[in-house]
Amino acid sequence: MLYFGLKGYETMKGLMKVTSVSQKYKNLQSQLFNALVFQTIIPVFLMHIPATTIYFSIFINSSTEILGELLNISIAMYPALNPLPTIFIVKSYKQAVTGKYENLWFVVVEQDE
Repeated sequence: MLYFGLKGYETMKGLMKVTSVSQKYKNLQSQLFNALVFQTIIPVFLMHIPATTIYFSIFINSSTEILGELLNISIAMYPALNPLPTIFIVKSYKQAVTGKYENLWFVVVEQDE
């Protein structure tokens, strides 16, 4: 996975140098690539590492029920956490989310007065 990730990064950098596109487009592509990297890392920590821990504990005959519960919780958290990198890394999405909450704050303050 790491090998293909690095190959993809190198290919992306090479293509961006060769193509004649605007700086705005390059920034967007960079933001989307970074979001994709984080979206790839999330399942590693939420699914693969806990599952590997369970398999390893079974092999050494020291498995406990709490490990299965932790795996279930971490897998259940995955759908909620997966879109967060895209929301907070891509600038336009981040501005839309923070701008919406700023407007909400002003509405609440105006209603209290």
